[in-house]
Amino acid sequence: MLFSKISAISATNLWDKILLWYQNSTIKAFLDALNNDIFMAQTGDYENLSLSAATGQTIKNIIIGLALGTILAAVMMYYTRAVQGKFVQELIRRECFAPEKAVTLRECGFFCNLSVRQELARRGALSKIARCAEELSPDEGIDFMTARFYISEEDRYRVEFRYSPKGAHVLQLVLTAVIGIAAALLLIKGLPYILNVADWLIGTFK
Repeated sequence: MLFSKISAISATNLWDKILLWYQNSTIKAFLDALNNDIFMAQTGDYENLSLSAATGQTIKNIIIGLALGTILAAVMMYYTRAVQGKFVQELIRRECFAPEKAVTLRECGFFCNLSVRQELARRGALSKIARCAEELSPDEGIDFMTARFYISEEDRYRVEFRYSPKGAHVLQLVLTAVIGIAAALLLIKGLPYILNVADWLIGTFK
């Protein structure tokens, strides 16, 4: 009991110290500068548009959210093709297209790959592609020492495209991030002009 109280107090003090450090850190100053200077969304007064003071901030958040969503999707695609894709490509290379040709993770060199094992264990998207040759009940765990995996013949060509290593390039991921951030910045900086055009069009056709 005493240990729990001491741990709780220590954890609280640690978080307080972290928050205090962050408030006076260069990281916070940099993020504030990005938010207030570089990614500052400005709106003006318009004849045909009724915009509150918070509208610019809301639009900015939407634009940044879309950019971050695009970057996150690119990261997930890279992860899928670069990490899980190697396992899939190895099954294809070994022509494991039927239960009788299935192999274990140890046999194909992925027994120590925690990413592949976790995805298969939680019955994620990878398990729909790399099927287990043994029948598993819904509440049964996978014995990776003996479980054998294969890709069905009908899934072969779809899988080859989805898990193609051609899309697993760090440079492509970096370019996507740069383009996403640049596009968000251009939209935010160009927001006054976009709103001016919208206001003019509304006034013209009103």
